[in-house]
Formats: sequence, C-alpha cells, structure tokens
Amino acid sequence: SKLERVLRHGIHILLTDETFNFSNLRKLLLDIEYRNDLIKKLKYILPTMKLKLSSLFNTNDPTEGRPTFVYGEADPNHHNIEQDSLAPKTMYFNEYKKYKFVSFCGNKNNIEGWRISSMWAHYAQNHKGVCIEIDTDKLIVPDTIKGCWIDYNGKFPPPFTREQNIEQYFQDNDKFILYTKSPEWEYEQEYRFISSSEEYLDITGAITHIYCGCRMCSLTQKRINSIGYKTSKIIPSLISRKLSLNGIL
Repeated sequence: SKLERVLRHGIHILLTDETFNFSNLRKLLLDIEYRNDLIKKLKYILPTMKLKLSSLFNTNDPTEGRPTFVYGEADPNHHNIEQDSLAPKTMYFNEYKKYKFVSFCGNKNNIEGWRISSMWAHYAQNHKGVCIEIDTDKLIVPDTIKGCWIDYNGKFPPPFTREQNIEQYFQDNDKFILYTKSPEWEYEQEYRFISSSEEYLDITGAITHIYCGCRMCSLTQKRINSIGYKTSKIIPSLISRKLSLNGIL
C-alpha cells in the first residue's frame, strides 16, 4: 500500500543515516500515525461541517470542576463508600458525565488564537497539524448548547454533600464547574461550548480559514487542499501554511 511504501522509504532513510537510533524510528511512526489520523478527521469534519463534543472527563486539567466532597454521619463508614449511589462523589460525577464540550482558542487581548505558538506545540503535534478558523458570529447555536469564555481564576465549586439536590447544585454553580480553570491555562484563551444533550456543534458556513502548521510536509497539505475543495468547496487559497517562531510564513 501507499502507506507501506512511505514507511519503508522512511525506515530506509533512517537505517542509512549515521545518526540512526530507535527514537528516530519511533518519531517517524508517530508522525505517520498522527498524519493519517489528521486526514481521517478532516475527511469527516469538512464534508459534514460538524465538530463532535467530548466528555468533560477528557479535559487536560485534572482539578477542573472538582469540588470538595463532604461526608456526613449518613454516609457508610467503609472502604467501598464510593459504590454507594448516594455518596456525594458518586452523585456528583453521575451528573458531571452528562455534560460534553468542544473548545476553541479565541481571539482575546489583541491576540489571535491561531497565532499562539504554544497551542500549536501542545495540540497540533508540534506545528504539524491544522487550525480550523471559525467565525463564531456565523454559527447557528441551538439553545441546548451554551457558549462561554473560560474564567482562569482557579476558583473551585463549593463543597457538595448528599443532602443537596444535585441538579440544583449544577445550576447554581455551573460557572465554577463548567467554565473555570486554573490561572496557568490562561494562555489558551479558551471559549467553550457545553451541552448535556447534543453530540455535535454545527459549523456550516462558519469556516474562514484552515491554517497548516509550519512543520507540516507539503504532501500532507496537498491532501488537505484536495479534501477541502472536493468536500466543502474550500478553495486552496483559504488553506495555507502559517506560523513560525519568527512570525508569519
């Protein structure tokens, strides 16, 4: 197959390179895997114009949305306390897992999101991926999806006990539970859409540009150009390689 030929060619280059080591081979394999996964996702996103919402359990901050759980005399005093369906932690996460999200790196403080080099490094395979630019004013967002800027004040939700109504607790504290992160994440300039019922965010007519990382190979960009035009009539001039540590390419 084409992938096998590319792989064999890459391994041949590595094996004939005096600096060859297995870490280089591993890097090559990871790059190929990432490239194929990227193309697969774009082949879904661009024709359907949909972004899939993910579980909040997949956020990169393990402290996000975690309150203190208060156990009272009514809570069983044994090591299987979390198996109790009415234990505070169990009640909380049963409700928490109903919510799904999709996040954007927005334009804020006179900084355009796609220009933030650290975002490319962390979320686009070190500048080898893409950034799909969305005009949020063109989005048609249903009432079942709520959008909000993330607040980076690091404030956690108030303590939760089994005596509280879990649905009311989420309504009263949704800002702290769903839209608050620690200050060290502020560089991400995150704007987040949340829903407890929807699976996708419709982005029809809202894509304004597709930026390819400065370390993306030209072959991958050509494939993206083809996918964009054939599936969504996104002309190649709207798909460009951008950003380096020294500025715009």
